[in-house]
Formats: sequence, structure tokens, C-alpha cells
Amino acid sequence: MSVLGRPLSLLVFAMLLLLLAIAHPITFLQARHAALDGQSFVSAAALYVERYEKPRAIRDAARDHESIGYVCEAPIDVRVGGPLQARYYLSQFALAPLLLELESEEAAHELVLANFRTKRELTTYLEATSRRVVVTVNDSVALTTKREVQ
Repeated sequence: MSVLGRPLSLLVFAMLLLLLAIAHPITFLQARHAALDGQSFVSAAALYVERYEKPRAIRDAARDHESIGYVCEAPIDVRVGGPLQARYYLSQFALAPLLLELESEEAAHELVLANFRTKRELTTYLEATSRRVVVTVNDSVALTTKREVQ
């Protein structure tokens, strides 16, 4: 069977290719970009990294250190994924080449990045460990140091 002098199978194949081209993800993204008038989509990870870029004081305060400690509201198991691990890795990425080492009793660093979910958790940590804030990133994240004994 033929339509307009062409085999029907060729027309079906051409229509299928056209349908696939229209439904392709790149076509969708180009249409989305055009609909947003060139406004770019900023990912959550980019916003998280930007948090550390604004106050460059962390890098200045840790200039003489190759590594600093890192704490958050719960122990981090780097063998599994999750929100705590994501915050740790994004913080590490944002502050590279400065290394963030998970803080433990055996490895107490002079400088520790305290990255908590809430302001209350950060305050509790500061009181429990006798540390003081050197650089404030936001209400729940700060670079801390040991409080000097008087």
C-alpha cells in the first residue's frame, strides 16, 4: 500500500521520528529555557555552595590550616547517603582546597565548622564544647574555635 506515491511504512517511520524528536528531553529543555526568557535554573546545591562563597572570612580565618573539623547534629557515616552526608560533601566542595575532617574525640581541631539544622542546635553545641564563633555563615552554621581559658 502507498500514500502519495510513498510506501505507508516509510510515512509511519517518518512520523515516528518526528514524534521522537518532539518528545526528546533536549527539545523539552530548550522549550523550557525559551519559556523562562533565558532565566537560568539555580540548583539547591549551587545555592548551598554560594552560602560559603559570600563570607570569604572562613577561608581567611583558616588560611594557616590545611584541614578543619566538621560537626553536625548527628554522626555521619560516609558509606551511606542522606541529607547529613550531602551537607558534609557540599560544604567540603564549597571550601576546597580546605579539607573538612569529621570531628571526633581523638581528633580535636582548633577550628571546627559547625553545620547544624537549627540555631538552637548550634548554641547547644557551643555551650557543650566550650567553643566560640569565629565566623558566622548563617544562624545555624559557623566556624568555631576553642574558647580561651581565663
